[in-house]
Amino acid sequence: MSITKKSLFLYSFIALFLISPFSVSAEELSVPAYRFESQYAIDNSMTQDYFLKNGQENFSINFRQGASEQNLTLTLRELNFNDIPIGKTVDLNGKENNLERISLAYEYQISSAAELLPFNLPLAIDLKTEILKDMFDNTMMERKIMHYWNKENNVWQPLERESVGDINRNSVRAKTFITQNIVAMFIVKNQFEAWASWYPDALTPSSKYNGASNKYPIGTKVMVCRLDNLNKCVKIKIVSTGPYVDNRIVDLTKTAFKAIGNPGGGVVGVRVTLIKL
Repeated sequence: MSITKKSLFLYSFIALFLISPFSVSAEELSVPAYRFESQYAIDNSMTQDYFLKNGQENFSINFRQGASEQNLTLTLRELNFNDIPIGKTVDLNGKENNLERISLAYEYQISSAAELLPFNLPLAIDLKTEILKDMFDNTMMERKIMHYWNKENNVWQPLERESVGDINRNSVRAKTFITQNIVAMFIVKNQFEAWASWYPDALTPSSKYNGASNKYPIGTKVMVCRLDNLNKCVKIKIVSTGPYVDNRIVDLTKTAFKAIGNPGGGVVGVRVTLIKL
């Protein structure tokens, strides 16, 4: 049987491919499961933060004295981008809410040589992100919230204890009794966490519970809660625009400000939520 020039060329190409240096072994193709990994023997005698050693100190677990009497090992990891779980986000009631993820995903795991017993106190997970800016180079003030990957339902959902923002560190802390989790940061576009300031009541005499904001239409009613004590809140009506200071979400009348903080401090970290009528 004669071999055409076309067939000969094809056979030569296949043989060259099989013996070329571009062929690699399975071992060479393997990719580490994590970008970074740190491991600690937990010291039960003291309260301590354990940081992932990734050069950023943006992910840590706080283990409190008395949380457990066992000898424990803590492993912290930063996942590769392609290994981050993909799925919808839901709220605490399981309702889909389509939040946007703004961080990589991180994993922690607590283990013991013996059977792991329930903790006496919750763990505190701290996750820090870069400061996000809008097109005008203003700090984005949308609330950041930590979610964990629920692998049984294939969804991202909030931890059982509410995420609380730290404006100074641009981080979020959440508490949990779960001993192994993958967590990531998301943003809630209808809530804001930033600084609140105050002005004299006389500037808006229609009510002592007024305020100014650039994020809500005039006439909108909002709830303003102190970040370090979310039970300390005040209801106000937006009657003006402002304040024109970066990372400041609302300007309150002095009376309204007194309900959540000391006017002598000038500003206080707050969460602002729309009151639905």
